[in-house]
Amino acid sequence: VRHMTLAFFYGFSHTFQQNITAKQTNRPQQLSDDFLMLVKQHFKQEHSLEFYANKLCVTPKHLTTTIKSTTKHEEDADMAGTLYLVATPIGNLGDMTLRAADTLREVDFIACEDTRNSMKLMNLLDISKPVISYFEHNKAQKGNQIVDRILAGETCALVSDAGSPAISDPGEDLVKQCAAAGIVVSAIPGPCAVITALSISGQTTGRFCFEGFLSTAKKSRREHLESLIDEQRTMIFY
Repeated sequence: VRHMTLAFFYGFSHTFQQNITAKQTNRPQQLSDDFLMLVKQHFKQEHSLEFYANKLCVTPKHLTTTIKSTTKHEEDADMAGTLYLVATPIGNLGDMTLRAADTLREVDFIACEDTRNSMKLMNLLDISKPVISYFEHNKAQKGNQIVDRILAGETCALVSDAGSPAISDPGEDLVKQCAAAGIVVSAIPGPCAVITALSISGQTTGRFCFEGFLSTAKKSRREHLESLIDEQRTMIFY
């Protein structure tokens, strides 16, 4: 593999040297994306930037600028047309991660379980983004709108009132819609009430089951609990 990579390197170098060089014309030539990938992935840790610039007949400054530009384009492509599930604090605002905050700043719009509640967090983080409500009673209509916007190329962050979205909340249905539409769904990990409760429970944590919310209707709640009479694992309820 090493010899093949070197052959690829010098093959590209020979191709560039057949052209009028950037040093001679003061015009930076177009660098191959494939070659830039090799520079970034295979060679950078073994040789100096000047080494590659000399082989490509370009200035080190031009090579640095071009690599940064292609890297930015790759990052922008990763953000296109994606639903991000962003976990938010469940009691302590200090639990908001840097990645979660950055994601909220970078997406095109934010879908909130309660816009008033989420706006408090956004104001605290000095984030200004368009928001759309998405909760149990409007999820059918708003879910379609969100999916359509993502399919059109926008990026969306889904947040719940607290904790990780799509866990026993309406976000579950939005994730299903996105999966059916072929939309990439990416989780931005953070606080989760289920795991937090389990970790401090003092109960067995090797095997557990999450049963979501118990029904407020007496009959349904009794039926749910009766179905779990023989359950041996640690059980977690909302």
